[in-house]
Amino acid sequence: MSASTLLPYLTHWLRAWRLPAQLNLIFPVLLGLLLFAPCGTPLADLPLGHALLLSFLLQWVIMTSNESADAATDDVHARTLISGGAGVGADGSLSARALRLGALAGGALGLILSAVLGGIAVALAWLAALLLIWAYDGPLRLSRHPLGAWCQAVGVGIVMPLLIGWLVKPWGSPSPADAALGLLLGLSGHILTALPDLDHDRRVRKVTVAVWLGARGAQGLMLGGFALAAGLLALRLPSTPCGAPHGPLPATNQALLLTAASLLILAGLPGAWAHRTLAGLPRHIWLTAAASILLWTAWLLQLHPWP
Repeated sequence: MSASTLLPYLTHWLRAWRLPAQLNLIFPVLLGLLLFAPCGTPLADLPLGHALLLSFLLQWVIMTSNESADAATDDVHARTLISGGAGVGADGSLSARALRLGALAGGALGLILSAVLGGIAVALAWLAALLLIWAYDGPLRLSRHPLGAWCQAVGVGIVMPLLIGWLVKPWGSPSPADAALGLLLGLSGHILTALPDLDHDRRVRKVTVAVWLGARGAQGLMLGGFALAAGLLALRLPSTPCGAPHGPLPATNQALLLTAASLLILAGLPGAWAHRTLAGLPRHIWLTAAASILLWTAWLLQLHPWP
């Protein structure tokens, strides 16, 4: 391969990686670190570098696997900032076979690194993540079934925090409330990214949870999930390794975050917002995405109060 063709080829792979989507994993990464860290441990003393390395590699596997599976059905003109993939498989920039090989190589490298960085516990968590990706994009093709939403819910809400958390405390386990909150945020987050693709998915007979329930039903489930998550946080049911926040400022921060998230959830209810767009997406999608970010942030601050 000549130098004149190498750079475009590498650019296609960089597009396939879709690094902006790494934001979807940064909250589960921080959650895993803080959930299993001893109370008061500064973030600088936690294996953040190792955690980010594994998360970037997992992002590679997720995106290349998705691109390979959807190469024949993705619409390169229907992509949005939060959905639709990178489009390198659909537009022919990279073949489905090359993308599959890229995903397999990333999975194998991640397994080796997981074992080196965290031993058998982290390696098993990595294998669990690969199993979910295989179920979603592989022969089971759960990406085309409503059950696919639970792949992301379990992956984002439970498996990813365990993968990272076991770097800190091998074999640690979340409380039932932690698991429930992770599943709620993961499931609702999946629906959030599926809603913009609803019409296209219907055309290609991809029965996502949004297609299955319809726009109103899926939006109701998503907002209900976020509302339940806000309720769990307001009741302080998830783990608080350092106990209740001391002093008025941390408690005020938490209250403000939950209040703002609740208002955004209410603003995201079906109504006039559905017909107003911003950057190609209905405004209620942006409002709900902001609520999701605030809920994740509130959870992290509950684990590690600031200041």
